Amino acid sequence: MMATTLQQQSATMTQQHQATLHQFETTRLAAEVSQLHQQPHTFSLEDFLRHNPLKFNEKVNPDEADQWMRDIERIFKATQCPKERKLSYAIYMLIEEVEFWWVGMKQMMEDREEIVT
Repeated sequence: MMATTLQQQSATMTQQHQATLHQFETTRLAAEVSQLHQQPHTFSLEDFLRHNPLKFNEKVNPDEADQWMRDIERIFKATQCPKERKLSYAIYMLIEEVEFWWVGMKQMMEDREEIVT
């Protein structure tokens, strides 16, 4: 009688173990399928602007200009901004005379066939 009880308990435990393994495998497969269907997030201008970068104009001294550049770089690093978007996002923050300066500088670089970075 004791042997029968032990056999029943062993069979029950084996069934529970197999059910748990099956549940783990089902969960794992569902996670894999979910990952395959997720689109990677593309870092956008809106994502960049959520970090409240300051606009840059000509009314700053050299130390403030250096600080602005460090602040922009810190946002790029923290957000893992793609390299190919950094220039356009930084240019977006230029206003007034600095924006006009950049347009002229970019044109000169392109005329000299320099890489604009």
